[in-house]
Amino acid sequence: MGDYGEEEFSEEMFIKEAASLTDNALSRLLKLWERMYEMTTELKRQRGIQFIQHLSEFYEDMYRCEMQKQKCLQEDIISKRKEISELGKELHLTIDTNSVSDEPTKVCISALNDIFKEYQGIKDKRMTRLKRLKQEENQLCEHLGEVCSIAITGVPSEEELELLDHRIFELQEEKVRRIEEYTQIKGCMAKLLNSLEMQPRSSIENEFLSGTHDTFKLSQKNMETIKESLHSLQEVYNENENRCMVLWSQVQDMWSRINEDEDRCTKFREKHKGISVSVMNAIKIELERCIELRRANLGTLIEVTKHKLEEAWDKMTYTEEQRQYFEPYFTKHCSEDILNLLELEVQKLRGHYENNIEIYRLAEKRQELWDRMIHLDQLAQDKNRLFNNRGGQLLKEERERKTIDVNLPKIDKQLQQHIEIYQNRYNTPFTWHGYDLLNKINSDWEEQNTLKKTKQLLRKAEHAKAIEMEARLGTQTSTKRKMVITPKGGDTVGGKQMKIGTGTDLQKPLSATTPNALDRTVVLAQGKRKKGRCAEPRTPLGTTPSQYGHLSSESLDSIASYTCFKDEIEEKSDAGNWATTSERRVLRDLCWGNTPGRSCPGSREDPMRTPKSTRKPAVRTPGGVTPTSRLITTPRSASKRVIATPRLLSAKSCFNLKL
Repeated sequence: MGDYGEEEFSEEMFIKEAASLTDNALSRLLKLWERMYEMTTELKRQRGIQFIQHLSEFYEDMYRCEMQKQKCLQEDIISKRKEISELGKELHLTIDTNSVSDEPTKVCISALNDIFKEYQGIKDKRMTRLKRLKQEENQLCEHLGEVCSIAITGVPSEEELELLDHRIFELQEEKVRRIEEYTQIKGCMAKLLNSLEMQPRSSIENEFLSGTHDTFKLSQKNMETIKESLHSLQEVYNENENRCMVLWSQVQDMWSRINEDEDRCTKFREKHKGISVSVMNAIKIELERCIELRRANLGTLIEVTKHKLEEAWDKMTYTEEQRQYFEPYFTKHCSEDILNLLELEVQKLRGHYENNIEIYRLAEKRQELWDRMIHLDQLAQDKNRLFNNRGGQLLKEERERKTIDVNLPKIDKQLQQHIEIYQNRYNTPFTWHGYDLLNKINSDWEEQNTLKKTKQLLRKAEHAKAIEMEARLGTQTSTKRKMVITPKGGDTVGGKQMKIGTGTDLQKPLSATTPNALDRTVVLAQGKRKKGRCAEPRTPLGTTPSQYGHLSSESLDSIASYTCFKDEIEEKSDAGNWATTSERRVLRDLCWGNTPGRSCPGSREDPMRTPKSTRKPAVRTPGGVTPTSRLITTPRSASKRVIATPRLLSAKSCFNLKL
């Protein structure tokens, strides 16, 4: 038999090879038979039949053997399909094996084996995972005191494994939560026991505090028990804390009553911290010591407490009448009851002051501003304040007055708001120095406004009296008085000499009846005359206020602050009608030194003319000698006009005439 490759071998070649082998075997047998037997035709026929029979049997045996093998393979396929079907049921899966039915038996068996191995691996993985999950669940349930889930029989499905995995996840979360709760409760319990200086009160508390979260069973029952223990400890702690607070309050109150040394108090507080039984006992002992010391120094403590009460009264501006209502202060008897009453009163007044400290602060501030405003008003009445204005004092006072005018109403408004709240809360008025503060604010402003109106009326009366006096006495003349002033830029003004009365004339005494009787005549450089107006009083250069000491006090009474000046302006503006026509004419005549019926040089009724003489003779009057108006003569050809200047009047008269 020859060797043929897989590509060269075919069915025809196989047949040819089998036929060739048969021919060769038959040829060899014929040759052998010829050597062995005397070959006849019958013998050849018999031997040929035998050869064919043996060959047929060989083929039959071979076929039967192959058929037997095929049968075994079919049985294997059936068995494999059965196993695969059972495995699919266990895995809760439907496995398709019909896809390999058309394949050769051996190939089908091999494919079924591969399918079986694949799903068997899935089964093994599920069983391994189930075993691991059940083990974890058992451990968690045992540690947490929980019941395990229902046992799974057979191969679990994916859904069952997922549920079991989720169950384990929940148990792990619960374990973490209970561990956190365990740690928190353990820390709190240990802290409370340490603060209270106590030991664990039960076996479970001892096991809980001495163990760890791995050794202590974190069951729901154990956790509830521990929570109850912690709650009871917290109640004990709160009770001791309240007791200590009460004891500390009593001790500190006693320290303040007996004026205990602050260093000793500080050392005692630093030494006895906490709320343990030992600390409470130490505080009780200190309290008893202070009580005994208080009893021993009862008289001294009463005097000290009275002094504290006086300070509280002073802060709250109590009057003597209000203080008289508290009789224990005035008693001479010394007892614990008196001391207790005094201490309670001090405590009550201090609390009242602290609760309404804003009202007291605003009231004090308002009183300061009000007093300062009154003081500034009094300064404004000083007759010599204009001559003593050094360092800009008047400007400073005016600025301060404006600041007070802005701030005082604001403080009053705030006070009214706070007092209204106070009255609604206590249903009683707020007293300040024995007065109802709200009413006092209103009454102060009413009195101030009334006083201002009264001063305005007085000024009006004085002004009317002065006008009446001047009108009744008439114009008075004095002797001739000269004053020559040379301008700094030269001796002439517009090419002409200007002469005014000499400085010595200004220093001569004026008449007592007509204190401002100085007349001046000015030659104007232009060809226009100046309107008839009252000249403002001025202090000549190089002179001091002392040089004008001969002026009467009446001429200085009208000197006031800018505020008074403004008030009088407003007063005149409000009046509307200042004087009648006849009154204005009389005032004009008095101002210019003219007799009644004669127009002043500056009026429209008297035309301008050149004076004929440069001097007027002095006129004697009963009141004395006063200077008359003097004119400086200029040639008629010069385009100059002469105006007779008014005599120097008081500031009040000038002010009224200007208006």
